[in-house]
Amino acid sequence: MEIISKITGQDNKITKGRELLLNGDIESDDFKKMKKNAEDNLIRLEAGLAKNQHKMSDYSNASGLIYHVVENLKKLYLMYIEADIEKKRKIFYFQKN
Repeated sequence: MEIISKITGQDNKITKGRELLLNGDIESDDFKKMKKNAEDNLIRLEAGLAKNQHKMSDYSNASGLIYHVVENLKKLYLMYIEADIEKKRKIFYFQKN
């Protein structure tokens, strides 16, 4: 799915940013901005993925669906662990528009 590849891309941006930060190639403030932007994109993409998954009419691929749900929950957990207090509030109090 296209959304999953975009989610993977955002995860990769965060990983690359960490590497750049650890190598001293970017400043901490730049990494925080890059990470926040990627996390905001991840939240939107994962919400879109969940919305698309609800529209699926064929549940014959339940194991694949369960796998993606678990993977998204893992990512959400990691985002929560690494987030500042404001981002944690956004994750915890996420409201569907």
